[in-house]
Amino acid sequence: MDREDKFKNIIIYSKNTVIGTALEYLCQPQSGCDVYVTRICDIATLFETLSVKSVDLIIIDGAPRCHFSLVFNLRAKWPTLPLMATQSYFLFSDRMMQEYFGHLILKEYDALLAGFPNISAAEHVGIAFAGSEWAGCQRASLAEISPEVVLIELNQWLRQRLAGVIISSKARAVAIDLLAQGYTPTEAGRLIGRSHKVIYHHRQAIKKCLGLNNFAMELIPSLTFSDVCNVTATVPERDCSRSCTAGSESK
Repeated sequence: MDREDKFKNIIIYSKNTVIGTALEYLCQPQSGCDVYVTRICDIATLFETLSVKSVDLIIIDGAPRCHFSLVFNLRAKWPTLPLMATQSYFLFSDRMMQEYFGHLILKEYDALLAGFPNISAAEHVGIAFAGSEWAGCQRASLAEISPEVVLIELNQWLRQRLAGVIISSKARAVAIDLLAQGYTPTEAGRLIGRSHKVIYHHRQAIKKCLGLNNFAMELIPSLTFSDVCNVTATVPERDCSRSCTAGSESK
């Protein structure tokens, strides 16, 4: 079974009509193989559709860090269903969700556009997520685990992986315990009894290690996960109408 045969039934979850329509177009393969794409813009319809329809791939238009509950509930009910997240760019926390939940590929809009029409959006997923790198490191089953417990484990995983990116333990502590909590360098320095210049030094190291373009806007979402989609696998409690913000500004 080649890639075109594998992903025939695709759901695109996007609250942006323009982007959702573009993704729908990008899912059509050059070969003319029949691909059936359903574009959905609300959580309730998404889960209702999944309960009655066989789906090969879900494309989520949004950063995984902003859709923790959505990804959690999808994984709890469909552990190996391939997911693709699309966005202009991704942060460290997005990659940590990819590693933790597994069977999740991150694709920037530019990458999808660059490959089309030779490579359709679905074909970027690759061959069946066959490698062990796609399996994820989460529990064997999330069906009986509360999202609160999973969120704790996910944050622990982020801290563990961060140690391989930011070597300095002091810089990591400043990043996670102070700056990611919204403290300014001056406030952080005062709390630990150090000059704000020391904090700025750590801040520059953190920015370089995480590849941040805009430290003030990207640090907090790089190290945190937003529960903006408070859904259940059957009856959504509320939708994702709030857009994912980049995190609160420093105090």
